[in-house]
Amino acid sequence: MQYPLDSVLIEKGLVPNQFILELNGFLTVPHTFDLSGIWAYPSMMYRFPVDYSGGVLSVGSEHMKAHPFVKYCEQILGVDIPVSTDARGTRSGWGHAMDLIRFDMIDELEETAAFTTIDGIEHAIAHYVCWPKSCDRAPLTTKEARQLLKRFGIRDPGRDLSWIKRLSRPSCLTCDEGPDRWPVNPGFDHNRPGAWAHVHALEAGYFSTKSGWLQWTPDGRDFFDGKTFGTLF
Repeated sequence: MQYPLDSVLIEKGLVPNQFILELNGFLTVPHTFDLSGIWAYPSMMYRFPVDYSGGVLSVGSEHMKAHPFVKYCEQILGVDIPVSTDARGTRSGWGHAMDLIRFDMIDELEETAAFTTIDGIEHAIAHYVCWPKSCDRAPLTTKEARQLLKRFGIRDPGRDLSWIKRLSRPSCLTCDEGPDRWPVNPGFDHNRPGAWAHVHALEAGYFSTKSGWLQWTPDGRDFFDGKTFGTLF
């Protein structure tokens, strides 16, 4: 469906055509557009700052209103682009933390912490610790993860590993080639365990990332089944 705004965006050169507008769902900063300072950091939040949905433009936070491309769009369109809390994944706080950690830009992440949340930073750290094969960078060790968590003031809740027993039962994934795998599915709701929980589980030997993916170890499977008690607290 074409909305009145669509033809204006195309006419003003903010999108090349209707297909790209509907496919992307956001306005992309052209590579010829000059960005400096924090806006030049390699965050997808900064590269795709304006969301488009159903003929309406929006930005993900009040902080993004200061983005030079957002100001440019407002100027040539003659409108005020509102803030929407329904931010896309690429423009969410979690995505911003993921992008900067990926490039080891920890100082820059600290500088732009207002564009993300503590929860977003923690789960970005957890991702790079637990799923190194899915990351375009060297995996974070548990030691490095500890340092980052402490740097951002994310308190260690203690070594309570009882949450492991609330996960889905370990199940073997038989492969045609290579060894069988025991993937860990931590879930993706808001109650999923954070980075500290995974750091403790890895250090206890209940999980392993040697394959590049988070997997149950034999000790972890025994702990889940109650064959060993481990250290709950």
